[in-house]
Amino acid sequence: MSLRLIVLAAAAALLLIAPALAQTPAPAGPTLKTIRARGHLICAGSDPLPGFAQVDAKGIWTGFDVDFCRAVAAAIFGDPSKLEFRALSGDARFAELQTGDIDLVARDADWTMRRDTRYGVSYVASIFYDGQGFMVPTSRNIVSAYQLDNLRLCVLDQSDQLANLQEFAFVNQATYSEVLYEDREDLAVAYSKGLCDAVSAPASWLNAIRRGMDDPGRQRILPERISKSVFGPVVRQGDDQWFKIVQWVAFGLIDAE
Repeated sequence: MSLRLIVLAAAAALLLIAPALAQTPAPAGPTLKTIRARGHLICAGSDPLPGFAQVDAKGIWTGFDVDFCRAVAAAIFGDPSKLEFRALSGDARFAELQTGDIDLVARDADWTMRRDTRYGVSYVASIFYDGQGFMVPTSRNIVSAYQLDNLRLCVLDQSDQLANLQEFAFVNQATYSEVLYEDREDLAVAYSKGLCDAVSAPASWLNAIRRGMDDPGRQRILPERISKSVFGPVVRQGDDQWFKIVQWVAFGLIDAE
């Protein structure tokens, strides 16, 4: 997403937001008031993941998550650079949001009813769709997941990803041996070193793994998805004004695209 598009989309959202804020006698909500007093937005995303949040050679954060944060900063201040971006691990998502240490999570945990109702946070809008898939070396001449059989498959040792894989294999009567790991980085190392014949993970992860390999053109991400996940920005519950501001920035970006 280009900086020009971010500014245009955020400006469109600001035009929609500003009159409403100006016409109402109510003061700025607690989140907006805190951000303006601080002078910058504190926005978080997934832990470093190529394409979504990565640091370039100049130490500047770039990627899909960072661009969304910049758009929100532009809507508030008219300046996308008034942003502090933080990368959160999967073990630290909502606590920092609940305590006010951060103002917004751009995209991290997928949107589920449990997360949207039990942790004092609210998902704002859908901005990214993902799903578990497969990647294989092109040398295997496999073009569909339905051709997978008698392979060693690297997969994360998580109940949902394992269950998706096992159900897919059962339905399609495919045989495979699981090569289990605890971390996404382990999947990348194991697959690149040939410890497995294929890797199964969310498509966003597969793209990140492929981008980090010496020979990305020799890897094929197969078209089938065996799950579906929805991602979007998350805010604290209880501040409707802030929810609407972030929501309209998301709508503005989607409309601008």
